[in-house]
Amino acid sequence: MWKVVIIIFVTMCQYGTTNIVTVNSDPNLLIVNGTVIPIKERPYQVAIDDTYIPFIRSNVACGGVIIGTKWILTAGHCLEYDPKVVRAGTSLGNSGGEIFDIKETYLHPNYTKVPLRNDVAILELDEDIKYSDEMQPIEMMNGFEKIHKDDYEIVVSGYGRPCYECKKDVRLKKIVVKTISRDECKQHYKTLLDNQICAINKTSSIWDNGQVKLFLMGISSFGDDCKVNEPMVFSYIPYFLGWIRYITKL
Repeated sequence: MWKVVIIIFVTMCQYGTTNIVTVNSDPNLLIVNGTVIPIKERPYQVAIDDTYIPFIRSNVACGGVIIGTKWILTAGHCLEYDPKVVRAGTSLGNSGGEIFDIKETYLHPNYTKVPLRNDVAILELDEDIKYSDEMQPIEMMNGFEKIHKDDYEIVVSGYGRPCYECKKDVRLKKIVVKTISRDECKQHYKTLLDNQICAINKTSSIWDNGQVKLFLMGISSFGDDCKVNEPMVFSYIPYFLGWIRYITKL
């Protein structure tokens, strides 16, 4: 079986016989009814820290995914937090794993904050990641497969809180959401672009991915997170492959 992935929460969708994954970048967003998972289930997931001081302070500002030995893909708006380090190989966003200094950041040249568009960024690490069971890259989805129809299942993963009233939760979790049509999504977000897709938390069931190969399909950008029946918007990675490959040479 094959799978596809998005980013910033990590999410996974099922597209026919293809499974799609997305990532959430913002721990202030929600993973309602999420299930705690080990990092070996999502070894490409990383936490991006904006206040790291060894043995003193750590704060998960955003999430991202490993796409190469020294490359992390995340949301463009995450650069507003002025990220300092990347923590990889751990199920806890603020402890364990390995710390990598950020050498350079690359924001998509067409990024805009209002409205939020082309919300994609790349982090270049100061040293290479040594791949292991806890740290692995995810392949990016090729082509422009259309998943703008209803009810394709996507598994979102990230270090988000279970509710707005809840304290910050740095445990890695996942939740199943479903895509909605562009027409339905435009009822909430009239400026939706072709390089964005939408999903809604319509179910609390967790889909077991099993032994499959995963592909990166998108990155969470904005919306009402994983609140039930409220859409969240993802940047659709196939539209950005040319720029990603130009920066990383992958």
